[in-house]
Amino acid sequence: MPKLTALSKNRHTGPSCTRREMLAVSGMSLAAALGVGASDFVNSNKSKTPNVIVFLADSLRADHLGCYGYSKATSPRIDEMAESSLLFEHCYSQCCWTKPSISSLFSGYVPRVHQAVLSNWDASILDNWSPDKAENHKVQVLRDNFDLLAEAFQGIGSQTALFQTNPHCQEQFGFTRGFDFYRYVLAQDPRGQVNEVLHWLRRQPENPFFLFVHEMDPHGPYIPEPSFYKELTGRFPDDVQAKLSEEDLDILNGLKTRYWPDTPRFDMRRLRELSAQAHEHLVNLYDAEIRGVDYHFGRLLDCLASSGLEDNTIVAFISDHGEAFGEHGLFTHNNSLFEEELHVPLIIRMANAGAGARVPWDVSLFDLFPTLATLVGAGSAEGMQAKSLLTADGKVLPDDQRPVCSYFDRNQPDTSAWLFSVIQDGYKVIDYAEIRDPEIYDRENDKADQNNLYGKIGNSETLVANARALRKEHSVLAEKFGPPEYAGMDTETLEGLRALGYI
Repeated sequence: MPKLTALSKNRHTGPSCTRREMLAVSGMSLAAALGVGASDFVNSNKSKTPNVIVFLADSLRADHLGCYGYSKATSPRIDEMAESSLLFEHCYSQCCWTKPSISSLFSGYVPRVHQAVLSNWDASILDNWSPDKAENHKVQVLRDNFDLLAEAFQGIGSQTALFQTNPHCQEQFGFTRGFDFYRYVLAQDPRGQVNEVLHWLRRQPENPFFLFVHEMDPHGPYIPEPSFYKELTGRFPDDVQAKLSEEDLDILNGLKTRYWPDTPRFDMRRLRELSAQAHEHLVNLYDAEIRGVDYHFGRLLDCLASSGLEDNTIVAFISDHGEAFGEHGLFTHNNSLFEEELHVPLIIRMANAGAGARVPWDVSLFDLFPTLATLVGAGSAEGMQAKSLLTADGKVLPDDQRPVCSYFDRNQPDTSAWLFSVIQDGYKVIDYAEIRDPEIYDRENDKADQNNLYGKIGNSETLVANARALRKEHSVLAEKFGPPEYAGMDTETLEGLRALGYI
C-alpha cells in the first residue's frame, strides 16, 4: 500500500508577496490592501469547535497547480498553504460537470443515487423558448430525503454561509438547505466575490462558522486579468493574439462568444484545428485565471491570519471537476470520464496546522463531507456512500481500497444510458453502457487514460463485470430514495445557463 510522504517545499515562486511578507506590513496597510478595516476582524469564536472554510474554484484541474507538479507558477499561495496541509494526490470528482458533482459533495452519494443531475437544456426545446414558457423547463433538485453537508454543521450550532456563482446550484434547486446566509451573483469575478466573503467574516457571530465559497474561475470563457497573464508568460494576451492567424483568432473568438447571449452556436470540434501557438495561448488564458484565483484566495488566507481566525479554522481547497484541452480530442468539460475532467485538487489545512503530507492513494471528492463532519464532531447520515478520510483528531485513515466511482449523465433521463467509471484494484474501467465497448486503463502506468487495455488483458471481462455489479448496487440504492424530483427553471436561471455556455 502506498505510504504518506512529507510535502515538498513549493518549487515555484510568484510575483506576489508571500503570506509572511504580507503580515509584516502594518495592520493599517494590510487592511487597506484587503479593502476592510483590520479592527473589524475579531476572533470571537470561544468554543473549541473549529471554523471551516471550503473554497471551490470551478473547473480547476489538479495538474495545473504547482503543488500537483505543474511547471508554471499558477498557484504560489495555494502551494504555500499545501506545505502545511494534507494534499490528496489523486482525488476524483463524481461527475465531469458542476451540478451532479456538487450534489454528490453536499449529499455524500453518487449521481446515480441522488439524481440531482439533469438540467433541461435540450436544444430542440430551448430553440422554441420564450419568457412566458420558462416554467416548462425542468431541472432535477437535491431532494429533502438527503441530509446535506451544511445541515451537519447547522446541527452543531455553526453559523453557515454559502457564496454561490453557478446557476446550477441555486436555492430553488435545493442547494441552500442548511445555510443561514446565502448570496448568489451569476459568474461574479473572484475579486468581487472574495470582497463579499471578507465582509461576511467581519460580521460573523460568536458561534463557529462553516463557510462555502463557490468561485467561478477558471471556468470559460477564460478572460483573465491581463496582469496575471503577463506574470505567467511575460507578455500581455493582446500582444500574443496579434501574432495569431485569422483562422486561429476566429476559432478562439467563437469559443469566447459561446458564453455570450444571442450568438450562434460554436462547434467545439473546431478547437482541434488550433495551431500549436493558439493552443498554447488558450491554455495560458486558463492558467492566468488560475493565477487570479490563487491571488484572491491568498487574500482570504491573509484575512484569517491577521484576524486571529487562522489557528481555529480548517481550510479546504477543492474544485468540482477538471477541464480538457484536447487530450482526448475534447475541450472544456461535460464531455467524458477521463482523467483531465475528473482529477481535482483536495487540500485540507487543519486548524493549528503543522507539517504537510501527501496522501498518494485514490479518493473521492464527496468524501470531504464526512471528513469535515468528523473533524468538527458532527454526524453524517447512516448508510452514506462517502466515508471520512481522517480521524476526529486529523490523522489520515489507511487506504481501505474503496472504489472511486463517477458518472456522466450525457443529459439523458435514462440512467441506464449514463456513462460510469470506477477506479479499483489498480485499474480504471469506463462502462459506456450500450454506446460502445468499455475501456480499461492501468492506474500505475497510464493515469492519463491513453492506452485502452480492454480485450488485451486476461481479466478484462472480470473487471468490467465488477464495475457493472457496482453500478447495479447504485441502482438498487437509488430505489430506496425514490424517483427524482423536478423544479421549474425561471427566466433568469435559463439566461444564466446561456451566459455560461451550457445552452
